[in-house]
Amino acid sequence: PQSLARLEKAESEARKGEFLELLLEVLKRKRTHINEATGKNYRQEFPKVLDEIRRVGAQVALNSRLIAYRDAFVFAKKTDLKPKNPDHKLVEEALAAMKDFVLPDDACIEAQINYHTAMAMQAHWENQAAQAWTSYTKIYQLWHEYPEFQIPRRGQYLKMLNNYLSIGIAVRQEVDFFKVIGELNKTAGLSPDDAAEGKQNAVYLQLQYYLAFCDWENCKALEVEYVEGGTWVSSKMKKPRRVAFNLSFARFHFVFGRMDEARNYLQKILSEEDGKPTPDRDTEAKVMEFLMAWDEAWEKGIGDQEGLLHNIKSYLKRNRLETPFYTALMKALNLVVKAIPHKKRSAYQEAVTALLRLQQRLSFDSSVPLFIAWVQSKASGTPIHGFLSKQT
Repeated sequence: PQSLARLEKAESEARKGEFLELLLEVLKRKRTHINEATGKNYRQEFPKVLDEIRRVGAQVALNSRLIAYRDAFVFAKKTDLKPKNPDHKLVEEALAAMKDFVLPDDACIEAQINYHTAMAMQAHWENQAAQAWTSYTKIYQLWHEYPEFQIPRRGQYLKMLNNYLSIGIAVRQEVDFFKVIGELNKTAGLSPDDAAEGKQNAVYLQLQYYLAFCDWENCKALEVEYVEGGTWVSSKMKKPRRVAFNLSFARFHFVFGRMDEARNYLQKILSEEDGKPTPDRDTEAKVMEFLMAWDEAWEKGIGDQEGLLHNIKSYLKRNRLETPFYTALMKALNLVVKAIPHKKRSAYQEAVTALLRLQQRLSFDSSVPLFIAWVQSKASGTPIHGFLSKQT
């Protein structure tokens, strides 16, 4: 009887937080207990627990399928498979399954979340920004609607909020932004280190928001806090986070043509001070340095753009930092190099056209729209900060 009471308590807690895998294991143990301690309730209780094992097992299986579909699209995105020719069995199966998939009415919360996440990942891969945002909004609403599911998964919930805000910035959506930032800033129950990291993450997302919407005054205000060591700036700030802040402030100064300030941040990223940054940060820093050198040479009417282009292409290839977008950017600028002797500004427009064909319309990396905007500003003969502000 004592063992059964403990199992029933564990079952209650697992149901409350909807921990289905744990609930299934508890039910299996309960089945064994009832089967071994046969009594007057055996005829009534045993079929009940068998039916629950079947029902919960089906929910676990459904959830596992949806996770597999989700991860197939994540794989396709990361490996840059082409949507019309995935050339991978797992991705083909996921595409076929999601096309005809109908979410059961009794699907558990986790399965509902993973279904919409799979839809978001598929849309992200296929560059369907509007569909991705719709799916991310549904994911956010589900998490928000069920606090009993959310509370015991605090870390996962915060990660979801981060993704929701990031995708909102990528597609220029202002909905609930500062309300969600407020949720990220809640530090009750967190360790001092986790609370500090959470605050830094919230500030970083605010900075991305200000950059995306050309709110230059607030960008500058955050930079002042960063440099002067505001309350959210910690000596324990992890290197990847510090690199990300430095890169963001480099973008801020790059937009305004403040080359010395931008280079100062880029040197911090590329120096030993911050250790070896992640490849995507390293790539962006080097490409930004290259574009600044290109800019200065172009404005002075002197310089060897062909040599600059050769050097950066060699660097990316030598360090295995080439990506589809940066490869496309180099090809686009090659069009401009060929037209420079003829002083054809229209060559930049040709570069814009070439880039837009390959642009990732839904990108968490703000360097993609930033570098395209740089080429567009050259094509229009407008300073990049003016071009961005006009577009926003």
